[in-house]
Amino acid sequence: MGSLRSCDRFVWLLGLAALAACSSNPPGPFTAPTSTPNPSGYSAIYSFHVTGGDGATPYATLIDANGTLYGTTVAGGASSACSGGCGTVFRVSTSGSERVMYDFGSYKHDGIVPYYGVIAIDGTLYGTTSAGGFGSFCQIDTGCGVVFSVDSSGHEHVIYTFESHANDGITPLSNLVAIGSTFYGTTQTGGKENGGTVFSVDTAGHERIVYDFGSYPHDGLNPSGTLIVVDGTLYGTTQRGGSFKKGAVFSVSTNGTEQLLHSFGARPDGETPRAGLADFQGLLYGTTVAGGASGFGTVFDVSRAGAEQILHSFGKAADGKNPQAELTAVSGALYGTTTRGGASSYGTIFTVTPKGAEQTLYSFQGGDGAYPFAGLLGTGGVLYGATAYGGSGSSCSTAGVSGCGTIFRFVL
Repeated sequence: MGSLRSCDRFVWLLGLAALAACSSNPPGPFTAPTSTPNPSGYSAIYSFHVTGGDGATPYATLIDANGTLYGTTVAGGASSACSGGCGTVFRVSTSGSERVMYDFGSYKHDGIVPYYGVIAIDGTLYGTTSAGGFGSFCQIDTGCGVVFSVDSSGHEHVIYTFESHANDGITPLSNLVAIGSTFYGTTQTGGKENGGTVFSVDTAGHERIVYDFGSYPHDGLNPSGTLIVVDGTLYGTTQRGGSFKKGAVFSVSTNGTEQLLHSFGARPDGETPRAGLADFQGLLYGTTVAGGASGFGTVFDVSRAGAEQILHSFGKAADGKNPQAELTAVSGALYGTTTRGGASSYGTIFTVTPKGAEQTLYSFQGGDGAYPFAGLLGTGGVLYGATAYGGSGSSCSTAGVSGCGTIFRFVL
């Protein structure tokens, strides 16, 4: 397996050069899990450190399985197949005790760089990696991505490798969703038109392309957010394509009938959705990383018939900027994160009502976490999340902040 620097992976995956200035600082000593209380209700309960085989740079939304949190990191881990590590699956308690369950890149053709998280079914975790496997027709020389499973003992199995057949999808930048015994997901590129795909796969590794994006003029292109299922139909977003080439909301049936519901880009509409949707009170809610009245992204809703409206435009004063994660519904309101903006420009936690009243709940400060790409997990009146950088770890730095990322909680 070829070597790929961690910062090169981030640039390729997200195009965020400002957040990909990797540090050459030597690894610092491992320290115990960090809990940083704050009067606002915010606490950083764990800081990633890289040293000792720890993961680094969590980009994915956490899940809760029987009171334990599970997630992935795109870097770190014990494998030397990638400079800076190939990423991990980890578990962490709500009090901040963390353990790496699996190190990606542990053998030839293993998956590497798990950009999105995992789902749990019957005690086994399932997910995707954006690279790795034995596929070779990709932008980097380390494979086109895989679908994997990890059991409770940390044993990993590659279920499917992308580019296993002609016109297969490549580069999955989404999590999986289950309908019965079948998983569904998206790939950012590949397919007959090289605009990405919706695919299905079962636990035996039987994969099928459900839909090829770019199949007609103004179709959506390059999906990256996780699909949701509403009444047996899959809904999602694409970063590009649509009538204005700024992204789209789509639906697709499990037999491959696709419908473009909304095209982003007619200012002051949002542009470039990188996250999936949330089904809440009969409407679909989401975020765009750009566009809106100030150009720094939006929160929107869209009906299943395609009627869309902007609820909030980010970017004024100390408001957040550039949301890249899906929204979470808790007790009649929606919660999310922005990657930038806030009082210190390191991102925010925010809430917004279905009528569009938005409030910044917390501004990250760097030492407590910075640049959250992940969405929020709501359970028991508490929000849990991850920041890609910041915290007390000393082996990573980017865009003016040190630290390899954090796991945090916010008490509502």
